[in-house]
Amino acid sequence: MRRLTVASGQVAIAGMLAVVLAACAPVASAQAPEPEQSVAAVAEQQTASPAPADAPVAVTPQQYYDELLAGMTSGEVVTVDTLRAEYARAIPIFPFPLPEGYAFAADPGYVDEPDTGIWWNRSMNFMRIWSFWEGATAREALHAYERGDVAAQTALLDLLETAYRSPARPVNFDDPGLGILSLAVEPARGGDFEMLLALTTDPAASTIAGATP
Repeated sequence: MRRLTVASGQVAIAGMLAVVLAACAPVASAQAPEPEQSVAAVAEQQTASPAPADAPVAVTPQQYYDELLAGMTSGEVVTVDTLRAEYARAIPIFPFPLPEGYAFAADPGYVDEPDTGIWWNRSMNFMRIWSFWEGATAREALHAYERGDVAAQTALLDLLETAYRSPARPVNFDDPGLGILSLAVEPARGGDFEMLLALTTDPAASTIAGATP
């Protein structure tokens, strides 16, 4: 179950599942296909060919999963130093773009509070990252609808659907049938955003909000 932060705690809600893998048709060539590059290899290439300082490392949702999420369990606990280190690794390679005006915080603000337990749950680290992006994207889709920009609304909702079908979701999300698509995304395509907003986090309330419009 996924959780939404409210004034007094967190409310469990439905999330998402199912990885959709696209198969590539073989090419009639004697040359073997090149293997998919690892995150480290991509980063090394970008170091050799300098990009703008704020340019993210381009990785696929599968590479993001392989690098950071593979084998993770929802109950795994780690030190706050591990949380900070993994946050710093995840932000530059998060595979989906934030809408304009939004930014992840450079410092997530995690503190050593063993009595609460919340900062020690490894999967919650990635859930916060995902939820901030998801909430920002959902709300920008609503704003596009409100200003009559159908193309932007559709593109943002398509991006949400692609993400929901990808392996980049945190382990905390549980929606084997991808019910969120019919329950929230499809109605939003017609202008009904009630369920999508209810099932996503307000990015302005996120603990890792670096910037919001």
